[in-house]
Amino acid sequence: MSLAVLGCLLPAAAADTRTLRAPDAVSRSCESGPLASGTPGVARTGWMAPASGLLTAKLEGGLKPDWDLVAFRVGEADAVAASTSFASAEQIGIWVEADDRIIIQACRRGGPRAEIPVELDLFRPPPAGRRRARASLESVPVSGAADVARLERLGLDVTDDVSSGAATVALYSDAQRDLLGSVGFDSRTLVPDLAARDRSARRAEQRRAAPGLGGRHLGPAHGP
Repeated sequence: MSLAVLGCLLPAAAADTRTLRAPDAVSRSCESGPLASGTPGVARTGWMAPASGLLTAKLEGGLKPDWDLVAFRVGEADAVAASTSFASAEQIGIWVEADDRIIIQACRRGGPRAEIPVELDLFRPPPAGRRRARASLESVPVSGAADVARLERLGLDVTDDVSSGAATVALYSDAQRDLLGSVGFDSRTLVPDLAARDRSARRAEQRRAAPGLGGRHLGPAHGP
């Protein structure tokens, strides 16, 4: 999965690579809620957004061990993003605002590897006055692994949602959308504007949690 083209489109903070460790493997749902540090099979780290942008968290554990990757906002019980394939090449992306506090939670479900690196990257939009590049999620028909590899060689961000007939691809500009069509790939838009979707979801969460609107109060999550 490559973000090389995105790096040319949006200013990026230096990637932050950390090591997560879970001595024990435990089969559990990692996205059921934030789990306390020291919980068997769980490794977590905290991150604070220095600016608004798209946070990408990526595990690079390969195919042998089985780790899942989930993100929570501090103080919220519901996961904002999750990647749970049958391996450890997991990737999630969420829109964040400046000073947002995020819990990155990884769960070791199986395999011999007790440590795994997680890479955190923040891609920031252009300065005020410049048009913001629109990030969208597209379903691209593929005929097999060769087509998926071709998409990745183009520098496009192929997510882990890949089947025998289609791959879900995140595109971060009109230029990437034009590139996809120019080389012969069709696509169906799943989410036209990822940032707008995330902002809408956050407003809905805030309305549900507001006193007098029938929402339930969520106590503070375990700190990073």
